[in-house]
Amino acid sequence: MAVSANERALAGARAEHEFGTRTLLDVLDTRRELLESQINLRSIQRHLFVARFLLASSMGKTTLADLALDPPRSSTIVGPKLPRNSWSDWADGPQTIPISGTRTVDVPEGGRQ
Repeated sequence: MAVSANERALAGARAEHEFGTRTLLDVLDTRRELLESQINLRSIQRHLFVARFLLASSMGKTTLADLALDPPRSSTIVGPKLPRNSWSDWADGPQTIPISGTRTVDVPEGGRQ
């Protein structure tokens, strides 16, 4: 009811703005009130849906058949291809990467060079 009332108020504010009896700020305020009422309506609808689901869940009525949902089809998510008969995800064992460009520097017994 609030949404339809604010829709009518916005239409009236726009008409009055065309005739010069309302400012653009009045029209924008009316539009904001309409948007807030639409947000409140969606929030209330969400709360109702959650409450219905929690009630059904507490009664044990949350199976696919009870919720009138279609069973999931085959998954479209494909995981990594692992080698068969392997106990780990390392296909050929761990890869060793040679590190080059390092050198050691001899430090005299006194500490600093």
